[in-house]
Amino acid sequence: MPDLVPFIERLQLESERFNDLLKEVGDRRSFDLITDAHPWTIKDQITHLAYFDEAAPLSLTSKFEFFKHLESIGRDPLALTEYVRNNYSHLSGDDAISWFHEKRLGFITAASLRGLPSRIQWYGPALSPLSLIAARTMETWAHGYDIGVALGVFLPETYSLKDVCDLGVRTFRYSFVASNLEVPDETVYVELGFPWGERLAFGLRDSANRVLGPARDFALVVTQRAHYEATALEVNGPIAHMWMSNAQCFAGPPGERRSRD
Repeated sequence: MPDLVPFIERLQLESERFNDLLKEVGDRRSFDLITDAHPWTIKDQITHLAYFDEAAPLSLTSKFEFFKHLESIGRDPLALTEYVRNNYSHLSGDDAISWFHEKRLGFITAASLRGLPSRIQWYGPALSPLSLIAARTMETWAHGYDIGVALGVFLPETYSLKDVCDLGVRTFRYSFVASNLEVPDETVYVELGFPWGERLAFGLRDSANRVLGPARDFALVVTQRAHYEATALEVNGPIAHMWMSNAQCFAGPPGERRSRD
């Protein structure tokens, strides 16, 4: 199994960045502020993360218990998302933050255990522990972005952005499957620049289908926080355009697409 420590460390980095946002939320008492993910409030974003952080250790440590959990709440991802938003709306903002802190620590502790299985069940396809850790980083980054936009607060990126982008590339095929589209035979060359000066490339450099540009913009597209034509990404080739129109690095059916505006 690959070394999970660097991925756990990057999740901790993104968690600390998210905690800085939560401090701002608490200071302003802005839990009920509506985010761009209408009608979700900031508190809804926090409880969403906390709920799935609570479920994640089950998938890592007890396949039987996680299947029991799935049977108890149903397997429809959209229905589950609304269940979480509605069922935990009674929590105060401070309680939502405490819940998140407790469950995030619980997940990091579980992910740090030795002897984890090579494949685990999740709400979508089965995945590796590494992918689950990266997915929790991605979710934290994406919901943190929503909260930051609502607050007008934009924090510096951390190295965890690399895991969001890597997951975005690795879910190329899944993006087509989730949108009921035929998966192309050809892949796309991706080259991204990070705020600290690093550049990462994925795929064959001589591919006619290419996505080039800022890593943050790519992350916004694959988490469905921005339409690719509203970013600084350079997208060439029909497959690349189709991918960027349907990209998603989260489990479940496609979310509501962001407009070009």
